[in-house]
Amino acid sequence: METATFEKLCDILKTAWSTRERRGPTGISLKKALYLTIWKLANQCSFRDVGDRFNFGRGTTYRVFIKTTRLLANLKRQIIKFPSTEISQRKTMKLLEACRAHPFPFVLGCVDGTHIRIPQTSTGGKSYYNRKGTSSIVLQAVADRELFTDAFVGYPGRCHDALVWQNSPLKRAIVKKHYSLSTGRSPFG
Repeated sequence: METATFEKLCDILKTAWSTRERRGPTGISLKKALYLTIWKLANQCSFRDVGDRFNFGRGTTYRVFIKTTRLLANLKRQIIKFPSTEISQRKTMKLLEACRAHPFPFVLGCVDGTHIRIPQTSTGGKSYYNRKGTSSIVLQAVADRELFTDAFVGYPGRCHDALVWQNSPLKRAIVKKHYSLSTGRSPFG
């Protein structure tokens, strides 16, 4: 992660960190908590190893990690937003159309899945074993030209992208017509 990205993330989380109820670990700066959490997520090591690196006990490390992870998860609702109004959908369609020499018309985003490596699990290990020979969970993301507009994670690595899409909240929202999808055409002709 680049320093500028880290600083921007700190700025976004600053208000939630300071106004949050003070339970559990006290006196831990947001930056240190974010470093700890990113290190844990990136290195898949034990809470004891992370605690040793950041000079915390295992319990404190766990509580800081959970608190910070919850704050990051809440960002999904604030930052990652699927274009739900007709105006925002048309804007997205025009941006995507403008960035290609031979574009598909009326595209709201590009969907793809990727695998996030995890340690081999003791239960259900075969379902997490993917086609590349590692244990993983699947992350499905939708992006427009500028931002991610949806993210869905958690299916075992063995699952095909099509199965993940079939069970994603975005697909369910579209089918149940929670999003009224624009055709991109003007109602005035």
